[in-house]
Amino acid sequence: GTEGRDGGTCLPCAEGFFNQMPGQFVCQPCPQGTYRNASMPPDEPCIACPPGTESTGGSSECIPCRPGTFRGEKEMSLTKCE
Repeated sequence: GTEGRDGGTCLPCAEGFFNQMPGQFVCQPCPQGTYRNASMPPDEPCIACPPGTESTGGSSECIPCRPGTFRGEKEMSLTKCE
């Protein structure tokens, strides 16, 4: 994913952002529960955080879930333990 304006040079999206639409000039933040960092290829989309971790939108890494919460394999947001 890259971004550029007014026919200028396209630049790679910043960490935590992606762009997979040809002709789109602005990178979008990775959704909650996903991440993208500088070690990933520029055309790689955001990937899901592993179970037991979380991220906010536009994240470059995942962090452990807060105490009293969890996130399963197919969930993007945290669930409170009951």
